[in-house]
Amino acid sequence: MATPSRAPSLDSICDRVESALTGGQPYVSDDCASTSALRSDTALVVATSGSTGQPKCVELSHQAVLASASASAAAVGGSGAWLLALPVSGMAGLNVVIRSIVAGYRPVPLPPGSFTPEAFLAAYSQLPAGVPAYLSVVPTQLRRLLAASPLVDTLASFATVLIGGAMVDDDLMDHARAAGINLVQTYGMTETCGGCVYDGSPLPGVSVAVSEDDGRVELAGSVLASGYVAGGEEPGSDFVVRDGERWFRAHDLGEFDEQNRLRILGRSDDVIISGGENIVPQRVEGVIRELPQVRDALVVPVPDTQWGQKAVALVILSSLGVSVGQPDSLTGLVRAHVGQRLRPQLAPRQVIVVERFPQLSSGKVDRAAAAALAQASSLG
Repeated sequence: MATPSRAPSLDSICDRVESALTGGQPYVSDDCASTSALRSDTALVVATSGSTGQPKCVELSHQAVLASASASAAAVGGSGAWLLALPVSGMAGLNVVIRSIVAGYRPVPLPPGSFTPEAFLAAYSQLPAGVPAYLSVVPTQLRRLLAASPLVDTLASFATVLIGGAMVDDDLMDHARAAGINLVQTYGMTETCGGCVYDGSPLPGVSVAVSEDDGRVELAGSVLASGYVAGGEEPGSDFVVRDGERWFRAHDLGEFDEQNRLRILGRSDDVIISGGENIVPQRVEGVIRELPQVRDALVVPVPDTQWGQKAVALVILSSLGVSVGQPDSLTGLVRAHVGQRLRPQLAPRQVIVVERFPQLSSGKVDRAAAAALAQASSLG
């Protein structure tokens, strides 16, 4: 039996990223290990979260990555040391690494294991003294930190706390800011080197528009990716050119408020965003259907105060039924299988047995009605 390979250490990742930024071999994330020939100016190759289907490998140039780091530093008032609370497999975590390196530091990671106040304080104690400290989190993490009273003053000591990766409710923002935390809401994606809109305003060198045709957010500027690996920019691509300028069409709906700040209204597809994780329902449904006890599955979002949204699976059982017989055991069975085949964070948090799925007049599944059914069952 083959011995599983060990994940690279943070020091190794930092070394590789630093080398890539100074002209060495491009840093290629593990999900993109089988990439073919890359563009000559590529510094990083990072996989998207897969929010619009299968993950894509994005090529980011030296110019775009460094422009993003510089613009972010200008927006938060300078550079300094970063506490790393996000996985480096995604762009948000890699940005903490990049911004740390550009500032002349190495990021201080949370200890391995669950995200807890104790782990957070242990990492915080390792930050260099007398240096501005920065933090990037998703809403779920911030809620947990705010719930631990002794940590509020610690959070307020950071020069800036960035929050992104999911929709952020106003109550959470107000709570944090009332506690003296300099909280900045970010918006962006891998194709824009991560967050490129802070508190609704684009970073220096970034342009934002909302399509008059379909309401989708569009982004342009120095932080834009070169494109997808071996994907080109064929007609229908998310990258478009208008009046000689390249734009990226995000899969989010937006509008501008009275102060001309961008407000995100939601996804233009069915993706469930739970605790900063993008969950593609169709992908999870296919894995659930692999279980012999399940004939069909439908994954829908349900509002949740901690996660923003939680994924709930409606399942139609096969003739085999569920040998363990209890609803909680069925949820455990599905969660374990999805966690093993994909990742635990993508597993539905509840499983509800139904006889049939709601349908539209066309015969297609009515996902909105299914989501309402799941929410009612969750409350009940």
